[in-house]
Amino acid sequence: MTRAAIIIPTTKDRGPLLEFSVGSVLGQTEPAWELYIVGDGAYPAPQRVAEALAASDPRIHFIDHPKDASRGERYRHALLGRITPEIVCYLCDRDLMLPNHVAVMLDLLQTADFAHSLGVKPSPSGEFHFLGSLDVRNPRHRDAIATGLGSIPLSIAAHRLDAYRRLPYGWRT
Repeated sequence: MTRAAIIIPTTKDRGPLLEFSVGSVLGQTEPAWELYIVGDGAYPAPQRVAEALAASDPRIHFIDHPKDASRGERYRHALLGRITPEIVCYLCDRDLMLPNHVAVMLDLLQTADFAHSLGVKPSPSGEFHFLGSLDVRNPRHRDAIATGLGSIPLSIAAHRLDAYRRLPYGWRT
């Protein structure tokens, strides 16, 4: 049974980076996942990389699409309408996922509809910088997100699929 879906949206010329982002997914401590690389106007080189990655592991799927109006939100929404995992995690095609990310999200989402891990950014000197955190239970933090003063990066976010399906609308442009 697939417990988690991981969605990597990709576009244009991110082929060389896909190998690293997908490599970080392959290292997950939780093995019951499926990865969906969702193309949004990907150039031929990243298409070939995504196809090769999909051919290398039956849990990896590449779904190619022409460039959408924004960042392929409609494609993600359509995908979420036809898959059946407990949770959905996201990873940008230029980011890495820590090895226990899916396991931690599965644990957090036992008692919540939405969760995120802590964001860090490495510096050229090898140090990691904490990006801060937001708690959506806190009204001030929710207001910051709603007004654009705060954000939760896509790569650290996860949600229950049943919660997504209860929303009045899903991913959109």
